[in-house]
Amino acid sequence: MKMRFSTISLLIPLLFLLSGCGIRKKNLLNKLRLNMTKNDVLLKMGQPDEIHCPTIHRNGDIEAVWEYNLATVDEAKLNQVTSQRLCAWFVFWPLLFFPSTWESPYEYHSYLLKFLNDHLFRWGRKSEL
Repeated sequence: MKMRFSTISLLIPLLFLLSGCGIRKKNLLNKLRLNMTKNDVLLKMGQPDEIHCPTIHRNGDIEAVWEYNLATVDEAKLNQVTSQRLCAWFVFWPLLFFPSTWESPYEYHSYLLKFLNDHLFRWGRKSEL
């Protein structure tokens, strides 16, 4: 019983350390295709972080804009943070609860997805659209 508890107590924090913590990554954009419906996009990307107010054009077309905050990963920083956390767990386990001491390996950017009459027609970085 004691051995099982110690094994579990080591594995659970390790799983938390190595998990992505629900971070949506930029590679989700690779799943997008022109003319996808909003429902198809929801299945591929999940809920948007923000839905902008739709625009109704003079010809009756409705343009909707969804915004996603997606992460790109710096692999070198990710490896450094992971090794720091593992060292902290085995040597200084209290430091594990202060993640602000480590630089994040993720860089976030806003991406816009534009729909015309509920079909995807354009997407890209917010600063470029």
